[in-house]
Amino acid sequence: MLNLRPEKFFMIFFLFFVFSNLWGCSKTYKPQSYQLDAGEVRALFADHTVTSRNLNTGTVSISYYSPDSSVRQIRNDRQRTGSWRVMQNGLICLQMQSNMESCRIVRLDNDNIYRKYKSGKLGLQPIIIYDAPNAFVRGDRLDWQMKANNKRPFKTATDLAEIQYMLDKAGYSPGPIDGIWGPRSRDALLNYQQANELPQTGYPDQEVFRHLSDH
Repeated sequence: MLNLRPEKFFMIFFLFFVFSNLWGCSKTYKPQSYQLDAGEVRALFADHTVTSRNLNTGTVSISYYSPDSSVRQIRNDRQRTGSWRVMQNGLICLQMQSNMESCRIVRLDNDNIYRKYKSGKLGLQPIIIYDAPNAFVRGDRLDWQMKANNKRPFKTATDLAEIQYMLDKAGYSPGPIDGIWGPRSRDALLNYQQANELPQTGYPDQEVFRHLSDH
């Protein structure tokens, strides 16, 4: 009969406990930077209004991914429609109107930002980034967005610079006050809208102007 002293018994038990926990963690751990699988992609996009930016052109798009596989999108103040699907290997495929379908990989990168990648001669290249606050918002917010765009009076550089100035004064830095409504201005306004319980669009309109003027 094996006779173990108490200290040896507890040491063996402790080592067994540690290795058991490490083994369990190894089965569920995912690195911070990894490709999303099909279920994760569906959960991220389905029934969400998604704000994205093209890394090549800087174009911002706001899209609603319906659970029925249809897509409605606002880009450059114009509405487009299309369809989307997720393949078994996790690629998300998007076809807008008469354009050809394009399928892309979605990754969560080390900076905790989601990006969409395409294959190229140099391997995977990032093409779309989802870096704005509330880039994925549950539900269809596109109808409100179109109404906001239609009533937006702020189109000149002078008007936009005034909005930028008021945002900066309120503590939400839009970057240079230059009348150019770029990603930093949009993110500053999104943060302001979130903090003040306003519809989060990132676009200056009459409601935003009145709220900033009153505060």
